[in-house]
Amino acid sequence: MKFKVEIKNFGKIERATIQINNLTVLAGKNNVGKSFISKALYAFFHAMNTDHLHRTLITYIDELSEILNTLKSSIPYYNAKDDEFITKTQNILSILKAKLLTIQNVPFSEKLSIIDSIANPTEWLEQTFIAYQKQISSKKRKLAGITFFLERMEKIINQLAKYIDKKENTATTIAQNLGDAFENELKLNFQINKLQELKRTNSIDFTSFNIENVGKIRVSNKVNFSMTANGLDTLQQFSQVIYLESPIYWKLKSALESHFSRTFHKLWQRGGRTYLIGVPHYFYNLVDLLRLQSTDEPQFKDILENISQEIGGRLHLSNEGNLVFQTQKEGTHPISITALGVANLGMIALLLEKNLIDKGTFLFIDEPEAHLHPAWQVTLMKTLYQLASEGINIIITTHSIDMLKCLEILVKENAKAKELIALNHLGSDGYALNEDVEFEKKIGLMKQDLLEPFYNLYLEGL
Repeated sequence: MKFKVEIKNFGKIERATIQINNLTVLAGKNNVGKSFISKALYAFFHAMNTDHLHRTLITYIDELSEILNTLKSSIPYYNAKDDEFITKTQNILSILKAKLLTIQNVPFSEKLSIIDSIANPTEWLEQTFIAYQKQISSKKRKLAGITFFLERMEKIINQLAKYIDKKENTATTIAQNLGDAFENELKLNFQINKLQELKRTNSIDFTSFNIENVGKIRVSNKVNFSMTANGLDTLQQFSQVIYLESPIYWKLKSALESHFSRTFHKLWQRGGRTYLIGVPHYFYNLVDLLRLQSTDEPQFKDILENISQEIGGRLHLSNEGNLVFQTQKEGTHPISITALGVANLGMIALLLEKNLIDKGTFLFIDEPEAHLHPAWQVTLMKTLYQLASEGINIIITTHSIDMLKCLEILVKENAKAKELIALNHLGSDGYALNEDVEFEKKIGLMKQDLLEPFYNLYLEGL
């Protein structure tokens, strides 16, 4: 997948055009915006990777079903008319859900054109509810205890009708949902409560992302979208969107999960609001993902075996859900007493073993060289290049000269490697450097930038 992303007034970035290829590299000195860009792109792709139209409609239908079950046991002096209403409404909801399932995997651009296929059952739903309202209002029954549920039903039915009646309403509502989803992802993954905190300091302009062939995003107090249906189709083709960061989180997994569970329970008691708990949401997204297990053989078994041989074992999830490192010679050890470098490479191997990395995956890795010996940095870069060659989309941030040198050698060995790799060199001035420079010169300038501290020390030592 190849496209460009133009970013303005975001974090340390004043203006930068980022080229995305199968293997995308964001390199530069510390504090130039590499991680900001990768986290923002993860938040965007993760938010867009959900079929919001289908999920929203199914959520409404499921909530209506729950309300009906509550009404059945709560309506005072329950009679045949009440039973007729509930039974008929449940049947209509079943028809609606069945019709939605038939268009579940249809591309978003086509889904908008056939959404009126559920118009009739939606009208039946409205008519049935209106008739029941008239029937109960003509009777002197004590219904105060169920007024809330009836009002909620009316709001949901009106929302369903809003989606169905006019396609332009559907498109507008979906755009709003996408904006809300992206806003939520930004706040949870950056752990902020105001989007303004992401804006470039002292800039009076709003933050914006222009994603080639997909759409434009403007971020101020809220997120505003202008997106093409075909662009959304492309983004929703990713099978998984994964972010890997510091292995420290995995050493603390049990404690973090325990803290999250307690916090979630407290928040639920406060009305289900979203609160910041100090840990990026992508960590918990990956924890949930790792609970899955494919019934098929690993798709990239050779790459998995190479990593396992290099680190001398494999990461596994124990029956209790804890990560452990298993070796042939030394047995099994908790990840808490395992080298951080093992956790870095081992996590990629675990994802491969569970078939959670496949040709439809978009994988983000923040500074993968952290805690890795230079030899393992080379192993990791070769692994990522292999995966990119197999059609997996990978974005890494780095300031590892060894990893850049490895890429340089890979390109010398195979000229076609240039087509897979996108180099993005970020400068301290808030701009992308050397955007139009050819590959060999660009990687040389990137290495020179990263070698500067060593060179200065060398001169001091003369």
